[in-house]
Parts: sequence; structure tokens; C-alpha cells
Amino acid sequence: MSAEVWAIISVGIVILIAMATSHRALRQEMNARMTELRQELGGRIDVLGERVTDLRTEMIEGFGKVNERITAVRGQLINRIGDLRGELIERLSHVEGL
Repeated sequence: MSAEVWAIISVGIVILIAMATSHRALRQEMNARMTELRQELGGRIDVLGERVTDLRTEMIEGFGKVNERITAVRGQLINRIGDLRGELIERLSHVEGL
């Protein structure tokens, strides 16, 4: 082989080595960035998880208050129906007595 062929082969090898080195550096940079993004995303997910837990607690407390109010209104309604029933019985007794 002549010197020109060896020169061309040498240049090709140098270009391939440069490409491989560049690719390796790019891959390392991408891996580092992905690690940073995973950590950032993990932090955001933790914050969102805490917020969801807080909202769930607030909802449970709100449902508890609604349940207490419904129970109070139900009790008032039962008492009122009992009073009306008693009044109705008295009025029917009075009408029957007439």
C-alpha cells in the first residue's frame, strides 16, 4: 500500500476516534442531566404527594363537618315531626270529641 492510502486510513481512524470520544462525552453529559432531572422530578412528586395528603385531610375534615350538620338537622327534623305528630293527635282527639 502506498503512503497516500495509509494517510487516508489514518485520517479515517482519527475521525472515528474523535467521533467516539465526542459521543462518549455527550452520553456522559446526557446521563448527568437525566440524573438531575430525575432528582428534580422526584422532589416535585414528593411535594405533590404532601399536597394531596393535605387535601385529603381537609376533605375528611370537611366531610366530618357536613356529617355533623346533617346529623343535627336530622335530629331537629325528627323532633319537629314528633311535635307535629303530637299536635295532630291532640287535634284529632279534639275533633273526635266534638
